[in-house]
Amino acid sequence: MVDNLSTHSTDEVKAWLAEHPRIAFHFTPTGSSLPNMIEIRFGIITRQAIRGGTFTSVTRLTRRISDYLTACNSDARPFTRTATANES
Repeated sequence: MVDNLSTHSTDEVKAWLAEHPRIAFHFTPTGSSLPNMIEIRFGIITRQAIRGGTFTSVTRLTRRISDYLTACNSDARPFTRTATANES
């Protein structure tokens, strides 16, 4: 799944996709709420688990994110959107 950014539809990308027929892009609708929720989730992970940390390897960074998500999932609650349709 990719957004509708024009870089995903360049001639180079189209040629690569033609060479890899098992790969297909599925574009999200403009203004779709799913990418917004994903961006929110990654923002929370960045603020609460990554920012300010010092990670000497990708393995340690991955472990930190995994531990954070495990802790969050032990007390999981759904996101509740508090903004109205007229707010951005």
